[in-house]
Amino acid sequence: MAIALMIRKDDHTPGDLRMLAEAPYFDTHLVRQPTMTPQPHRGIPVTDEVSDQELLPAGTLIHSNSIARSTRKAFEEALGHQLPTVTQEAQGPFMKSRQLRNLLVSRPELRSDPTIGELYQLLTLVTKLGFSVGWYENIEEKAHKGFR
Repeated sequence: MAIALMIRKDDHTPGDLRMLAEAPYFDTHLVRQPTMTPQPHRGIPVTDEVSDQELLPAGTLIHSNSIARSTRKAFEEALGHQLPTVTQEAQGPFMKSRQLRNLLVSRPELRSDPTIGELYQLLTLVTKLGFSVGWYENIEEKAHKGFR
């Protein structure tokens, strides 16, 4: 099962998306509109500048790279609160940025936790930018080609 962070904001700006692209669990290809030209592989820095027109339009649902189930569990246990789970079609409740920000501010020590510090930093940025947040769980397991 793949777990990602799903975020949305009706009026996000290109600047918001550029900040997300530099955050943990995000890459430029996640905030760029799909194109027919091949994109660099995950983890390889993109050196060319992305124009505003290439970025996802305002209101588009955005998901992060995969987040380990153990990281999610450790984060929610340390925070003392569970984030809602939503579907790919944005069905389900999203946690409002203000509500999550209040939870994060009450636990600043999580920023330096080696297991969940990057997730904490990402969620701090996401809430600062005003995005609503939820978990997306993709339950479709990919079978190995040689295994049937």
